[in-house]
Amino acid sequence: PIVPKQVTAEEVAQQQKLLKDENIPYFQFHFSNYTGRMHCMEEAADLYQNFSKSGFGVDGSSIGFLSITASDLTVMPDPATFRIGNGPDGKFGYGWSFLHGLDNQPHPLCVRSAMRRVVEKANRMGFVPEMFGELEFYLFNRDGSYMDTASYTSLPPEDKGLIYRHRLGRMMLEAGVQPKRLHHECGPGQNEIELKFQPAMKNADDMLRGMWLAKLLADEMNLVC
Repeated sequence: PIVPKQVTAEEVAQQQKLLKDENIPYFQFHFSNYTGRMHCMEEAADLYQNFSKSGFGVDGSSIGFLSITASDLTVMPDPATFRIGNGPDGKFGYGWSFLHGLDNQPHPLCVRSAMRRVVEKANRMGFVPEMFGELEFYLFNRDGSYMDTASYTSLPPEDKGLIYRHRLGRMMLEAGVQPKRLHHECGPGQNEIELKFQPAMKNADDMLRGMWLAKLLADEMNLVC
């Protein structure tokens, strides 16, 4: 069996020290619901080390997990995904998390927990699962029209998405996402960014973060993704 490296308590303490040394006030704990929609809870960065041990509670009913009468979920951070980013108002910390139920066990609808179980099963069999993904999406103007009418591997001026893809690629790299190939696809306004071959969990995380970044950038550029 293959035993993946675990983040130690000493390494978590170093992460906490780095947040303090960089004067970072907040840490974003990212997680996903079962449809793949990203969510975030931002907490005081000086509590990062404590939360990494015991997690913190969120309202599961508000993100589609549980009924209002049984709404408690525990966000359990994954220190292996710790990162520091640069936002428009300064630096911030962020990383992925798992979701646990009231029994302190991974919630059945936590997609990262499901992926972890598959990866661990493969590891016990002596395999390291790896994968890559493709982000394919359409860009629209605010009035609902396609951004362009270009076709597969078009160039400007037909391809209006080149600058957008370049900016998105740089945003991905800054967030630890590894794009491999960027091009216009077959349909009007259709674009693709292919990610590099990586461990399965990392690639799944990157796909979700990449989709969020694509929508974020489109909004900044007065487009709809």
